[in-house]
Amino acid sequence: MKDPEALIRTVADGLSHRIDTVAGDYNKDELPQGYDIAFLSAIIHSNSPKQNQALFIKISDALNPGGKNIRWQINLEPKSFRMPMQLKTR
Repeated sequence: MKDPEALIRTVADGLSHRIDTVAGDYNKDELPQGYDIAFLSAIIHSNSPKQNQALFIKISDALNPGGKNIRWQINLEPKSFRMPMQLKTR
């Protein structure tokens, strides 16, 4: 999906049977394997750059080949949040 709102519309359109949610602590728990999309919402602002890098690597490892990591982040003060790193997927 190209925009996070499409995920919300998909659920609203009665396709929720095609979406799984996984509960857990993303810093401690292993992620299940074999997903096409990982959707994160309002998470990266509370992590350090090192924690985010570890999380993104963990997500990349859990996704199917060609899978997408979708991040939805609202920043109310654009100048207050900077993430000085470049992330690469494997």
